[in-house]
Amino acid sequence: AAPAKKINSAFFSLVDICIVNRVEAEFYNFINSNKTHKNLTIIKTLGHEGLELIKPNGKIRKIPAFSVNSISSHGAGDMFIGALAARYLIGDTMENALVYAQAAAALFISRAEEERAGINQRAVIDFMENNL
Repeated sequence: AAPAKKINSAFFSLVDICIVNRVEAEFYNFINSNKTHKNLTIIKTLGHEGLELIKPNGKIRKIPAFSVNSISSHGAGDMFIGALAARYLIGDTMENALVYAQAAAALFISRAEEERAGINQRAVIDFMENNL
């Protein structure tokens, strides 16, 4: 949803999953009411505080972030969304895919730019095994 721009609320009836940060969540506050968007899953990213998974039934599950020393968060959202999509599309549950995506993003922000190209599935799994 970045950057937040005015969107007709009817658009969200065509969306299954919406990933927003805090600012975007406030901007699109009408999507927080799943009465209108009954099939919409919302993922609200909260930086170092983790994220909230808001299911279509309104239940909220908080998933903590991994604790790392951040070098730069530039591109972390792209890494997060790519990792989430990859895991979800191969059959992981949303919750497991989110933990994997959090790990991938944590690994990404804790690496120097020249080291980021080496982040792959094995690196993320190793990171998770050492940090869960």
